[in-house]
Amino acid sequence: MIHIHNKEKWCKALKASREHDDKTFAECVMRLMNYFAWNGISEVNVYSDHDEHCFYFEVMREDGSVSMNGGMIFHGFPGEGYKENGSVQISRSYGWSIHT
Repeated sequence: MIHIHNKEKWCKALKASREHDDKTFAECVMRLMNYFAWNGISEVNVYSDHDEHCFYFEVMREDGSVSMNGGMIFHGFPGEGYKENGSVQISRSYGWSIHT
């Protein structure tokens, strides 16, 4: 199960994604869901990050330990300017991307 720990911020990001006809938010959600295919993964916790529309996540093992963590980082929308938000991309792209 994916646990969203700041649903208000999550909904704002989802709304912004839809308003800009963005597919990267949904692609990141699918990637988070794909972690459940790994052996022994029980949940994914998604927390609010300090930057607008950015999130921090933990992929949890069945024993309660963290298997992996990372961020779902927002890099802005075309026409509004690129945002690094503390994460650099080799090939710049807009919208959201997973950084681990």
